[in-house]
Amino acid sequence: MTHRDSFMEALAGRWNTGFQACIQLLRARMRHLPPRLQTERIVFIESYLGAVLAARETRLADDSRAHSIWSTTEVLDHFVHTICAIVTAPAPDPS
Repeated sequence: MTHRDSFMEALAGRWNTGFQACIQLLRARMRHLPPRLQTERIVFIESYLGAVLAARETRLADDSRAHSIWSTTEVLDHFVHTICAIVTAPAPDPS
């Protein structure tokens, strides 16, 4: 049994309802894609969210110099728009 299996067993389907609702919402918005591509994009979004928000927090915690891009609220709006673009982008052309 992996750590993830243990974690999911402990949750017993009770504590991840919000996460599951988000996944369902994303899949509903990606009906234009086959399930496999939906899953890939959800994985991309998860990685993208973590990486960009971690970078933002690192820059905001750095008081050695100004980080004008990261300190604006507009950058978060733009970030959300880029995530929406991942969700709504068409499927790649088959090679």
